[in-house]
Amino acid sequence: MCQNIYISSKKELPEIAWNENSPGFYIIKVNHQGTLEMLKPILHSNFIYEARSHMGCSCGLCYADWSKKLPTENHLQRVKDVRDFANYLDIHKQDNKIQIFSSMWDEFPDEYEQKVFKTSDIKEDEFYIDEMIILNVL
Repeated sequence: MCQNIYISSKKELPEIAWNENSPGFYIIKVNHQGTLEMLKPILHSNFIYEARSHMGCSCGLCYADWSKKLPTENHLQRVKDVRDFANYLDIHKQDNKIQIFSSMWDEFPDEYEQKVFKTSDIKEDEFYIDEMIILNVL
């Protein structure tokens, strides 16, 4: 099962198309009605997107020692995708309210913890977005 990383915004954001010839970070607007119905009570936004990686899903937006050790995990591309994700957030957070929410949709708590997320805090050796927490991008 894939991890899904969603971005909500008070403003419409540009999508970044999937590039089949050079797979990497991309952003798509969530249009699936069922997914929107699950996300809107959590993120309270009309503009909801999914952040995806070179893998075609959000799973590639993480890395650590395990991704360095396994050649099939394409560690350097994972790091690049996360940097591109951080740059996208930095560009679009100005005069905007952006939140990140990650889920595998295997649990549905009554309340969701909220934390602050700063792209400047992304570590060189490890990155992962915790699930079921609303991250407020600063």
